[in-house]
Amino acid sequence: VITPRGYRYLQGFDLTPLPLFTYYVGGFFVERTMFMVRGENRIVVLYRFQGPRRTRLSLRLRPLVTLRFYHHLMRANDWPFTTAFGGTEGGWVTVEPYPGSPVLVLRHDGGAWSPGGTWHLDIDYLEERRRGLDHVEDLYTPGFLEFTGIGSGDTVAVSAVLAEDREDAERLKEAGFDVGWALERQAEEERRLFALVERARTAVEGMALALGRRVDLGATVRLPPEKRDVRAPEIGDPSTPEASAFFARLVRATDAFVAVRGGGTPTGPGRRTTVIAGYPWFEDWGRDTFVALPGLFLVTGRHEEALRVLEDYASFIRDGLVPNRFPDQADEPDYNTVDASLWFFTAVGAYLAYTGDVETVLDRLLEPMRDIALHYLRGTRFGIKAAADGLLRAGEPGVAVTWMDAKLGDWVVTPRHGYPVEINALWYNALRLLAELDRDEAGAGVPGDAGGASAADGDGRGPNWRQLASRVRASFNARFWNPDKGCLYDVVHDLDSGLPPDAAVRPNQLLAVSLPFPVLDPTRWRSVVEVCFRELFVPFGLRTLSRGHPAYRGLYRGGPAERDGAYHQGTVWPWLLGPFVTALRRALGYTEESRLLAARILRPFERHLREAGIGYISEVFDGDFPHLPGGCIAQAWSVAEILRAYVEEVLDVRPGLAGRGSLPGGRDPADRRDGST
Repeated sequence: VITPRGYRYLQGFDLTPLPLFTYYVGGFFVERTMFMVRGENRIVVLYRFQGPRRTRLSLRLRPLVTLRFYHHLMRANDWPFTTAFGGTEGGWVTVEPYPGSPVLVLRHDGGAWSPGGTWHLDIDYLEERRRGLDHVEDLYTPGFLEFTGIGSGDTVAVSAVLAEDREDAERLKEAGFDVGWALERQAEEERRLFALVERARTAVEGMALALGRRVDLGATVRLPPEKRDVRAPEIGDPSTPEASAFFARLVRATDAFVAVRGGGTPTGPGRRTTVIAGYPWFEDWGRDTFVALPGLFLVTGRHEEALRVLEDYASFIRDGLVPNRFPDQADEPDYNTVDASLWFFTAVGAYLAYTGDVETVLDRLLEPMRDIALHYLRGTRFGIKAAADGLLRAGEPGVAVTWMDAKLGDWVVTPRHGYPVEINALWYNALRLLAELDRDEAGAGVPGDAGGASAADGDGRGPNWRQLASRVRASFNARFWNPDKGCLYDVVHDLDSGLPPDAAVRPNQLLAVSLPFPVLDPTRWRSVVEVCFRELFVPFGLRTLSRGHPAYRGLYRGGPAERDGAYHQGTVWPWLLGPFVTALRRALGYTEESRLLAARILRPFERHLREAGIGYISEVFDGDFPHLPGGCIAQAWSVAEILRAYVEEVLDVRPGLAGRGSLPGGRDPADRRDGST
């Protein structure tokens, strides 16, 4: 910031495509641009000055150092914070908080370093305070950099990079650094982001062309009314600059969530391409990754990276479970979920639909898919097992294994133990995809027994996935339909348990209509969509529970207990608009009216991309008006599902309809979007 109250001098902010802050102070415009260097733990900050030619300025930069885990705070302590510095042109400063810690290396060009360590005490973080968390921190400053004689047209460049140890710090100190180097890195990053949008635009326009449609996502001038559909919201007409800008902003936003574990380039040895679920505090989560994969990688044309993500997760499967989360401070991933493994199938199906790469899937991913399905049939952790009627049961006391997983201490807010509706919709899709892919499936039926669905037929061969899927579909439609409300129960239980089905109206039921293989009878699709539209839909997403339910909580506010109590009990989630819009278009028969309605539903995100986490979509919103954003300011599946729904349902460019992705079974998985079963 510009002290003492930098916000008073802030004139504006933009993404061009990099973050650009414009200040007006001392008769000068000061532009500050910042970006990270691809493949490095390095941030570069550039200051550009414009003002009266004869005036000269001084710029003083004082770093505030933490070097801590992002969930922690620091208080003043007796760490030595060993600091060294040298040079002016291509100068450097190193800060080692304690022996053996990572080393912060600051680089500059033309500054003078003034040492003098001190603590800035009692910095109050307002958002942490509002969230009921520790919110007061002390920050150490080892000194300051000063640049003098700055005139109009001058640029100042600084860089901060984290070295693994002292040896690495020595290497970084000796590397070249000047304003020219920083400007070239900026140009490289801008070119990369523009190329990312261009690749996505080319991919979408290419699919549209194969479908006999014209989509121009490079439009910069609006056509006259007689040449465009004036009924459509601007983003609903692909000939408008608004549609081009909306698409480009979403595509650029997707890139922030694609990360590399292990550092370096995505294809380097020991590196793993992954997806960060949300900023500023989430790690890589399996469920979020697979829900987001079509929007992050497939719509945008990043097909090779999508395959790497699928293969990497497949290598971590244990007992039929895909990791739920890779904690930053643990060696082993968490496996406490039932649906991450099932979303893995959906992501593989989407990869097939967009690429037609059947051979690679059969060679590298079919065996992990078989492993998951067989473990789910026989039974695995957390009470996950298929029953005799084919439906999938999950859950046990003290754990929450669906996406509604809020848990505080021993309190499981939304346990949903039994047969959750979306889990069985996903299970049906997994079985149908296996039926298309697995050429070695048994020809005989899948006999049931008292303990559950059998994993093999009588001669020991593998199960007949198609017949098992048919059993699941019949059982699903018999047991989940709620005739009183005209929609689906959220959870059903064992027939001999004596427990009534859970009639709470939640958005989970939409997956029974929206997934590539819809398990719900087509005659019931429209009723489900209408109930969800009436009771759950608000701008920016769907409520996780209808307002009429006694457990409804309309505000996502307060401390951990209050927020966890509302997280899936009425709080609005934007990612749910993806399946909602897909289900809506399918239920209404892919009419032009349904396409325009889909555009109107997604239109509020034009504005939201300019608020909260600017350039991104928030994790959640309040269930009550005015539906304020909350949670992470940038959430992967929020961005990804809005982009996917926009391309597939508003621009009407759906994969598979262009003759791609034929499966061994002879039909394209995307063709199931017409409701064929």
